Amino acid sequence: MKGRKMLKALEGLGEWDSFEECHMIQTSELGWPVATSEEYTQVTAMEALLRAGCLEVGGMEMVAVSSVHASCQGVVRRGIVQHYIDHPNEKFLDEQAPNGIYSPLAVDLVNGRRIMSDGNHRFVAALLRGDSEFRAYVLRPGNDMSEQTDWTKLTLPWHRLLK
Repeated sequence: MKGRKMLKALEGLGEWDSFEECHMIQTSELGWPVATSEEYTQVTAMEALLRAGCLEVGGMEMVAVSSVHASCQGVVRRGIVQHYIDHPNEKFLDEQAPNGIYSPLAVDLVNGRRIMSDGNHRFVAALLRGDSEFRAYVLRPGNDMSEQTDWTKLTLPWHRLLK
């Protein structure tokens, strides 16, 4: 029944997107900002290092909803959020996530901010349910990474760390 209450709250959010044929909700409508371009670049670089085997992710862990500062997506589909409100432990699709098995994925930046890279719909559902925590993988920077790291360079396919 709680999911039905959430649906009422969701009905006033977002706008119909005729191209996507669904209601899209800007994360800013939820008081949840979009990652800056610098943050997005760092997330992208760290994901590339993960795929190259230079960074590792442990198992899923409980993440405080309040610890997530921004979204890489900036928009969520209302129907998918509703699915996760009604079925918090079920996948929406059986397809593999963009980051492989690591979904949802929160990325810790070197400045201490945490950005949702994947699993934004599940995060929004937890936020709307009033959950204090949700389960996610957390990608953390390596010990040799700092504010001075050239994140843009790390995203280039020819970078030595990505080979």
